[in-house]
Formats: sequence, C-alpha cells, structure tokens
Amino acid sequence: MFDRTTELRAFLTASRQRLHPRDVGLPVYRDRRRSLGLRREEVSTLANVSLTWYSWFESGRRTDVSSEFLERLACVLRLSTTETEYLFALAGLRSRVLQSHLALRKASEKAQRIVNGFTAGPALVVDHRYNILAWNPICAAWFGYDKPPSQPLNLLGNFFATERAKRVHADWDNASKQIVGTFRLEFAKHIEDPVYRDIVGSISQASREFQDLWSKQFVATWPDSFSFVLPEIGREITTQFAVAGVVGEPDEKIHLHTLPDVRLVRRIIGAAALPRRARLQTALA
Repeated sequence: MFDRTTELRAFLTASRQRLHPRDVGLPVYRDRRRSLGLRREEVSTLANVSLTWYSWFESGRRTDVSSEFLERLACVLRLSTTETEYLFALAGLRSRVLQSHLALRKASEKAQRIVNGFTAGPALVVDHRYNILAWNPICAAWFGYDKPPSQPLNLLGNFFATERAKRVHADWDNASKQIVGTFRLEFAKHIEDPVYRDIVGSISQASREFQDLWSKQFVATWPDSFSFVLPEIGREITTQFAVAGVVGEPDEKIHLHTLPDVRLVRRIIGAAALPRRARLQTALA
C-alpha cells in the first residue's frame, strides 16, 4: 500500500544510504559500520535537530515541519532541485527556493526600462543564479540573443555551451576564468540553494572546460573591461564593463558594456531590426 508516510520514509532512507560520511565532510574512522551511508544521528546533527526529532520525522510520526528544516535537510542529503521538490511534496509543503527560482523568469519593469534605455552598448539583467532575465537590442545584436528563450537562459551555461560566446571574446580563456570565479563567489553566498548544485552539475556534464575550471577553485570579481572580436567583421573592440544594482530589486544585477564610439552605438541601434549578420556588418562598417 502506498501512502505519503511510507514514501517519505523510503525516500529519506534511500537518500541517506547513497551518501558516505566523507561526502558531507564528516571524519571517517575505521570502525565497523553496520549501516549503509549516513546514519540518522549524522543526518540529524548536520540538519541541526535532535536524533529523536529526526527519527520521528523520517518514520512519519512528526509532520509539523518547516520549510527552513526541509531546505537544510535537502542540503545535507545533497538533493537535486527535482528531489527537493519531491521532498517538499511528500511533506505537504511547497519549496520556497523553487518558487523563487520559477518566479524569476522575467526582469522587473524597473530593470527592463533601464536596459531598454541604455544606449551606450550591450546591457542585460541577471539574477543571482546568473539567469538572464532581459537584454537590450544592442545586446541581442552583440551576443545573439535574438528571441525570448523557451527555456531559462543562463549566462554561465550560455558562455560554455555556445560557439558564439567563444568566438566573440578576444581572450576567451581569461574571460572564462572571470565568469567562473564570479559565479563561485555567488555560489558561496547561496551554498544551501539546491538550484546552484543543479546549475554546476548540468554545466559540468555539458562542458569539460567548465568542469576543469570549477575544480581549480577560481574566485574572482568582474573586470572593468572586456575585449571582443565580432566574427562577422573581425574587428577587436574593448568595452568598459560595470555591474549595477537595481533599487528595490536585490536579486537583480544589470551588466553594462559601454562601447568606445558613440557613432558606433547609433549604427548598432539603427541596424537592430536587420538579421544578425547584416546588422553587425552594417553597424561596424
């Protein structure tokens, strides 16, 4: 017979058993461990609850749990975003982490107006997970963001997954270290967020280059300039770069690239309606 209590107990037991103490930073002694994976007392300690309380929860005798506890437990058990959603569903709650992640698909009206009004170069809005929420027409011409994506568009994932990103950066090796290093800084600030683990895991599977850089523990802040070579015209251009916050929207950042020539900016804006290749050739002729 299937019920919520039985499924919760089976899921938590299986999640504990697939982990080794070293996976969660616990010391490993040469004792005779009779249980597979993590013990209940180890999970309860890491989740900051008593052994009795956790045992009652795992066995289904304790149902008055909070979202904060479930988020801590998901972090302890190294659950993916989907697994975290399943845990919350079994507990009869909705994940606040997942709700906020799903809600941040579009930029705020304030941020959208700022990027639309920025005419000195490419501008885009990202959240703290580096999901791209909006961009201006110049950015569409520059980086190839032609249409609103049907799936979440991530700045880090797009950087390593698309040939366009590799071609337009004059020094892609250095730029890749910068973007990975800045993301790691955000990762540390939100280390209990299971969505971050999914982002790192999915990009690692898709890109050996990202996997290698991530393993080297690079930490960085954004540089004040980037150099680009647009493949359509083969001309190197250096932009001044800045990251700005949005008043009243703490989870949004605006990335601004200022081009060196105002006439060049006007040409890009004037050619924005053309197909991308024709647009860039016209703008930079």
